[in-house]
Amino acid sequence: MSTYMIKWLAVLLMVVDHVGYFLFPDQIVFRMIGRLSFPLFAFLIANGYHYTKDKKKYLLRLFVFANIIQLPSLFMSLPFNIFYTLSFGLVCIMIYESKNSDVQKILGVIGMILIAYVVKADYGVYGVILILLVHIFKENYKLMSLSILALSMAYYGFNHIQLIAALTPGIMYFYNNQKGKNMKYFFYLFYPVHMVFLDWLSQYI
Repeated sequence: MSTYMIKWLAVLLMVVDHVGYFLFPDQIVFRMIGRLSFPLFAFLIANGYHYTKDKKKYLLRLFVFANIIQLPSLFMSLPFNIFYTLSFGLVCIMIYESKNSDVQKILGVIGMILIAYVVKADYGVYGVILILLVHIFKENYKLMSLSILALSMAYYGFNHIQLIAALTPGIMYFYNNQKGKNMKYFFYLFYPVHMVFLDWLSQYI
């Protein structure tokens, strides 16, 4: 699968998850399927870091969209959107790959995790750590799966649907290192549009 195909799959799984959240909160199956979505977005961030020539520009683009997308959320009961979490995760990858000392790297990553916690970003601490783990184990899908499972168990407990996220590396395994079509701005814009639409629709169902 190309990056383009993985983006589409991540988006479709995200939509299923949000349909469950907004429209069918009593149907757990939607949320269970949706657990596969975020690790795919984490994979795309890690992959983007690897292939992007201007990493600072990549980070700036994510953060700018995070702020733009947050505007409609001011009228909804939603946390800081997922693009903030993706941005924080990308910063952690940049810190991890920097030439700073190990102590500086650890302190920098902890700092980003604390920021995600304080602002209560979507997926928060869990999401930021997961992005970094996906990057660290990007060449070993078995270890990636085990690390996601361990993180999910530590953060959510032993009996939580988030543990399903550990299955996502099985999808990543089919990545073919091809980019595919370029529709990055469509994917950025789709997020706030579908969230606002589902929130509006939930008022009438």
